[in-house]
Amino acid sequence: MKTPILFIIFNNINTVEKVFGAIKKQKPNKLFIACDGARKNLKGEEEKCKIVKDFVLNNIDWNCEINTMFLKDNLGPAKAIYKFIFWFLEKEEQGIILEHDCLPNDDFFVYCEELLEKYKHNEKISCICGNNSQEKVESCENSYYFSYIPQLWGFAIWKRSLDGYDLYLKNYTLKEFKKDTKRMLTAKHEKRVFIDKFLSMKKQGYNTWDYQYMFNMWHKHSFSVVPKYNLVSNIGFCKSALHCKNEKDSRSKEKTYPILPLKHPNRIEVNKKADDVTYYALWYKTNLKLLYRFFLRKFIMKRKFQLEKNK
Repeated sequence: MKTPILFIIFNNINTVEKVFGAIKKQKPNKLFIACDGARKNLKGEEEKCKIVKDFVLNNIDWNCEINTMFLKDNLGPAKAIYKFIFWFLEKEEQGIILEHDCLPNDDFFVYCEELLEKYKHNEKISCICGNNSQEKVESCENSYYFSYIPQLWGFAIWKRSLDGYDLYLKNYTLKEFKKDTKRMLTAKHEKRVFIDKFLSMKKQGYNTWDYQYMFNMWHKHSFSVVPKYNLVSNIGFCKSALHCKNEKDSRSKEKTYPILPLKHPNRIEVNKKADDVTYYALWYKTNLKLLYRFFLRKFIMKRKFQLEKNK
C-alpha cells in the first residue's frame, strides 16, 4: 500500500492487536506510530504502554519506513492527537489515520486511497471518513455522500486539511461561530447545539480535538466524505475509556460492510437527509439541556480555569 498510515496507540493491547492486524495485511510502505505518555497517577499504565509499543514494533515483518513519536509525558487525547496528526502531515502530503480502537475492514484502505487521489486538489473536500454511525444509508445512491459532519473513527486527510486549525479556537469569536454555523446549517436547534460546542472548546471544556476540526472545516466552507456503509468499528467502548465508556452503546462494535467497487457521485452536494439522522442520533440537545450547558460554561468552567491559572 502506497498511502502512509498513522497508527495512534496507547495502553490497550487487546484493541491494538486487532487494529494492527488489519494494517499489517495492507503492508503500507510508510508506517507512523505514535503513543501518548502514561498517566503518572495510574499504576501500571507505563508498563501497559510499553507492552503495546513493543508488540507493534516487533511485529512489523514487511519492508517499510518506520517513524515513531513516543511521548514521555501524558498530554491527553486533545493535545496528543493534535500533535501526532501535525507531525504526520509535516512529513506527508496525505495519509490515513487510525486510533488503536478503530478497527477497519479491508475495503476501508482502498476506499481511502482512491478518494485521497480523486479529491486531492479539491478544497471543497476536507476529509475522507471511514465510519458511519448509521451503518447503512438508504438515501445514498452512490458509495459515499458529502456531509457537514466529519465522523473521525478512522479517516484520511491531506496536509491542506489542517490549514487554519486552532486547537482551542482562540482566534475566533462568537460572531464568527454564528456566521460560519449559519452558512453551513439551516435548523435553529442545530446552530445552537454546535455554537455551544465551539464555545465550550474555546474554554477548553472538552478534552478532544475533533470539534475544532469541524469548525475549521465549516470556516473554509468544505465538507467531509462519508461512506454509505460503515467501514470502521469502534471496539474500544469500556469503563476505562475516557469518552466511550458505555459498552452497551449502539455505536460499540458496529458491523462493517464491503463497499468496493466505488460508485462516485456526479456532483458535490450535502446529503441533508443523512446528516439529519446523524445529528439527531448523536448531537441533538433540548433547550433545557442547552440552558444548563450555558450555565456550566458561564460559571463553572470559568471558575475551574481560573483556579488552574492560580495554581
